[in-house]
Amino acid sequence: MHEFTQVISHRNLELNGLLQVIDLLLLVAHAAGRMEEPEERLILAAVKIFKLETSYQHLKISLSGLLDDC
Repeated sequence: MHEFTQVISHRNLELNGLLQVIDLLLLVAHAAGRMEEPEERLILAAVKIFKLETSYQHLKISLSGLLDDC
């Protein structure tokens, strides 16, 4: 059971790291005030590779709220 817990924990760390990278890419893409189409296509390609579509939508919503507050 301990080995299973370690595998799950490691998987969660990998997922969190990937989400942080996608989040950072979104922030950089919006640095000029808005995200350009080529930037979004590149980010979406990474999102699809890692099967993070649902998480990506949540990140975009969070970022939208953050940008609205600026």
